[in-house]
Amino acid sequence: MLKPIIRSGRIFLAFCLCYGQAPDKTLTFDAASVKPANLPAPDGRGRIMMAGPTGGPGSKDPGRVRYPYISLKNLLMDAYDVKSLQIQGPAWLDTQRFDLNATMPPETTKEQFRSMLQNLLAERFKLTIHRETKELPMYSLAVARNGPKMKESEPVPLAQDEGARSRQSAHDAIEPPGKRRDRAHCEI
Repeated sequence: MLKPIIRSGRIFLAFCLCYGQAPDKTLTFDAASVKPANLPAPDGRGRIMMAGPTGGPGSKDPGRVRYPYISLKNLLMDAYDVKSLQIQGPAWLDTQRFDLNATMPPETTKEQFRSMLQNLLAERFKLTIHRETKELPMYSLAVARNGPKMKESEPVPLAQDEGARSRQSAHDAIEPPGKRRDRAHCEI
């Protein structure tokens, strides 16, 4: 599974962020393992429990980091401190999953950790990146010429029985007033 990814050549990703510097090539993990992840097996009740990343700078275990069953896109988000919408690349960035385990000196900072992760991605996946700035459409909220026409809302009085009000509002959401049919009603 890892070989087709490496054979696929270089990955060109477009990051909409234009800040940042090239990672320090001297910063590497003491030891690192990146393996294709197996599908999680269900427990005795048929549930699949997914664990998130553990360890790393600022955690209880600063000398070790573990990313179980993580997509390459999520690794890129952590390594480059960007959002998902800022990463463009092949569809398999979201579908291929990996287990990453790495050790580092306990005094490693978050910035150093990110550089280590960037170097690891470049080494193991032959990753190259391309940064660019994109202009995207947006909406801007502006005040009208004659000033705002908003009025301060009146405070809403709280009902004495909050539970009865929430049950009634849930009932109204199911059948709006005027559309109700006669039926038996039971309150608990």
